[in-house]
Amino acid sequence: MENLVSIIIPVYNAEAYLAENIDSVLNQAYESFELILVDDGSTDKSAQIMQNYSEREPRVVALYQENSGAPTARNYGLSVAKGEYIQFIDSDDFMAKQALNRMVTALEETGADLVVGAYDTVDDKGNFIKSVPHPIESGFYIVQENREDFSLIPPMPGNKLFRASVIRNNHLNFQPSLKQAQDLNFYLKFLLFAKTVIVMDEVVYHYRVRTGSISHTYSLVILEVIRSINDAADFYSAHGMINKELFMNIKFHHYTFQIQKTPQIKNRADREEAIEAFKKEFADINRVQLLPRYQGKLYWMNRLKLLASPLFISDFYANYQRKKAKNK
Repeated sequence: MENLVSIIIPVYNAEAYLAENIDSVLNQAYESFELILVDDGSTDKSAQIMQNYSEREPRVVALYQENSGAPTARNYGLSVAKGEYIQFIDSDDFMAKQALNRMVTALEETGADLVVGAYDTVDDKGNFIKSVPHPIESGFYIVQENREDFSLIPPMPGNKLFRASVIRNNHLNFQPSLKQAQDLNFYLKFLLFAKTVIVMDEVVYHYRVRTGSISHTYSLVILEVIRSINDAADFYSAHGMINKELFMNIKFHHYTFQIQKTPQIKNRADREEAIEAFKKEFADINRVQLLPRYQGKLYWMNRLKLLASPLFISDFYANYQRKKAKNK
């Protein structure tokens, strides 16, 4: 018999994309799965769409909760999941054809704890935008020998299939207190216990980039990445693994992306608070302990942004960023 896959999808006001999302799962050639949909207090027709699918398709499980956030919804799904493998996808994205076949086959042929597939981006209508190249070559890896490399790949869960026993045996879940970077927190904790990973070149996931996201405005929630990584570092220490150099590189890698968003925070006082928080974090980063690819231009660009913070968080620079992004 084929091993069961539990696919968990938190749903919040996703009526525009939910049917396409669900259909992409139901149309998979690999049929041994349960699709666990968790409505997070939607105010649109999402809950009704879920109910309609669950009434006509026995593999669809529809769950409902008061609005508590995606981490709580995923944890609710995990609490009822019965599968040997677990996948988490978002309600506005969708799976590639043959994705489950390819990922399950990869895990079963290698005995790995995690498979990481390729993904691409699509627009509002599901039209292809671009492929996202893997930062790691395809192949079979031992985590202990490649922990740093895997800690720095995109933590999004949609292109990953997890061995459920690793999650259950180590009581892993998504941190409900985090408003952002929950995926990163969960992924880093999973890597602590995973022994092997297989990387595939095949695209298994279509990540939707919504219209208007280029000119997106951010808030102080971007600082949650600091709490997310510190919580993961404490988790590693509590389990007997203290690796300051590893987490220094993780912090540098992820702070770099968040620093770039700081000028787009609407409120000036919030921009100042964010940049001061990142200044404090960077004060503890030792350049010589960073990976060679971080020690050069990228390091000094971050330092320049922090040193020239009045200009970096000015309205002038924010407008420059928007125009540059729009032209791309």
